[in-house]
Amino acid sequence: VMDEYINQMTLGTIDECLARLVFRFLPDKCQVENQLLKNSKQFVFQHIIPRNILDHKSSTIAVVGTINNDFPGHVVLQTSQNMSISAYFLRLSIQSICERKSANVDEFTSFILNSPFFDPSKRPILERGIKAYFENDQIVAIHLLIPQIEDAIRTVVEECGGTAMKINRNNHCLQAKLFDELLREQIVTTVFGEDWAWYFRILFTDSRGWNVRNSVCHGLSSIDTFSIQVSDRVIHALLFLGMFRKKSPTSGSSGN
Repeated sequence: VMDEYINQMTLGTIDECLARLVFRFLPDKCQVENQLLKNSKQFVFQHIIPRNILDHKSSTIAVVGTINNDFPGHVVLQTSQNMSISAYFLRLSIQSICERKSANVDEFTSFILNSPFFDPSKRPILERGIKAYFENDQIVAIHLLIPQIEDAIRTVVEECGGTAMKINRNNHCLQAKLFDELLREQIVTTVFGEDWAWYFRILFTDSRGWNVRNSVCHGLSSIDTFSIQVSDRVIHALLFLGMFRKKSPTSGSSGN
């Protein structure tokens, strides 16, 4: 069964394999909601009491209410659990693609930089982060790559007519919108689809979810955060953003 799974994940060119990887490991919000409704009937007790989300210091960082009062919160928890369970298969898929297609740092970097969302001048940063990932230096990889994902989302908002800046609290100057604010822009949902915008929030900015960006960039992470499982998800997000291409102009019409 595992051999057949690997064979399916490694069919075709490396670009085809990476595209298949991207969509295979995207959580489906509708499926998660149905799964949660089924589980709540089977495991009643764990869904009828509020749950505190703790950090590595045992401090409460979020509270999820009962399923009747806070269904969205339970969807985030269930999705986070599903992502942890599927981590083994994501790891196996990436490893198999790299081995069977002889994928390397340059190929991953080039695939990502083909997207208009990434600044080519930042290639050395992406290369260094992906190289660290391949060399199992996850502390370096995660610290370098997450800001590039945030910057790519900022580019999406700006290129599609939105604004990635806001007036600061003193009304004296502009400052960059926070990652979570960007992910909640309607432009992002329109471009990516609801499932991807929702998945990015769970992965990077929702304290009920993995919340990787906030934990890392605010220095709140324990060493356990810098694991291959987290790096795999960061790479997964990068590959998704790397799949976008500029629309080629066609005769008689203008392209974007």
